Amino acid sequence: MVAYEWDVEEVTADEYEDVVEHYHQGSYEDCLKFINSNPTSSDTLYRIVLVKDEYTNKHDGRSWAYVVDNTLPETFFDAYNVPSGRVPKRFHQEIQRC
Repeated sequence: MVAYEWDVEEVTADEYEDVVEHYHQGSYEDCLKFINSNPTSSDTLYRIVLVKDEYTNKHDGRSWAYVVDNTLPETFFDAYNVPSGRVPKRFHQEIQRC
């Protein structure tokens, strides 16, 4: 089974960008609405990420695809920055519609 979820991460506005809070959303559009209606402080910033949770016989784990300049990468990356599968086309199309 594979599950996808949009997340707005609030992170520290420094070189470490430590995650302060997660705000899970139903769509990319919902992420944009959340960011527009919830300003950050000078100490934090937001980033949008598509999270993939995968539970199969071969692999269990989580990987991420961060939106940069309203664009998703072609692949997800795991916690060790290893590519872990392609981002489905439907999510690229979802961003293009916004």
